[in-house]
Amino acid sequence: MEKENDNMKSKIDTDDKNTSNIKKPEENLYSENALELSRMSFKERQSYKKELQAKRLASMDAGERRRYILHYYKWHFAGGIFLILFLYLLGHTIYKANLPTELIVAITNDGPNAIAEKYIPDTFRSYYELDSKNIIQVFTDLTIDNTDDVAIRQSTLTDYEKMIVYITSDKLDAIIGNEQTLNYYRSTGDIAVIDACIDKELYSQIEKYIVTASSDDTYMNEGKPYSAAIDISGTEFANNCNLSYDKVYLMIPNNRYTDNTNTIRLIRLIFGL
Repeated sequence: MEKENDNMKSKIDTDDKNTSNIKKPEENLYSENALELSRMSFKERQSYKKELQAKRLASMDAGERRRYILHYYKWHFAGGIFLILFLYLLGHTIYKANLPTELIVAITNDGPNAIAEKYIPDTFRSYYELDSKNIIQVFTDLTIDNTDDVAIRQSTLTDYEKMIVYITSDKLDAIIGNEQTLNYYRSTGDIAVIDACIDKELYSQIEKYIVTASSDDTYMNEGKPYSAAIDISGTEFANNCNLSYDKVYLMIPNNRYTDNTNTIRLIRLIFGL
């Protein structure tokens, strides 16, 4: 009996030893049990995924870990970059929208003019001791000729229409152009009568540079001659703008009979007053 017990004990020990030598199946760290997850609460699912993620990372070397994180979180990184870019652009737009507008000028019949686009803002800021935290715009490459046909012939705005938009939206302080520009605008009502929108003292100082014109009809000043432009030809300002014509006129848009501080400041700069 004792011998049988010893034999049975030996058999059990042998079975236990054999059982302990059996290799347990490895846990699949890259597979999630959908059925098991469906039975969990949200908090349990998050805890399970967090634990599984930690196990995955722990099983990797440093290089694999970096590659895995970059791959696994690529959309998180992309979303973060997009959000940062969006917030930057939004902030920049809001910042620009709140800057004061110091001057807006349109130069006509001269084609693209990068020199004037830089010279006018730099000179205006320097003359009035302004910093760069403001808006000064110079529109160039606008063709305004003496033509009888300015109708829309394309889907985009013509230069004539662009100028009307600038004026009616209160976004223009001065128009600079040649004789063709003046000849076109003298009858349209788009430019102001000079002596009606600047003070008498300033007018007397620049009176010899005033150019009179008359409308082809009675629309402007009942057809009588009126002060339509200021001749700025030969001034340091006009020369440094590097314009393609010698005879240069400054016209005041008809939205500047009042609220014309920027226009008057430009005139004073041009003549050093």
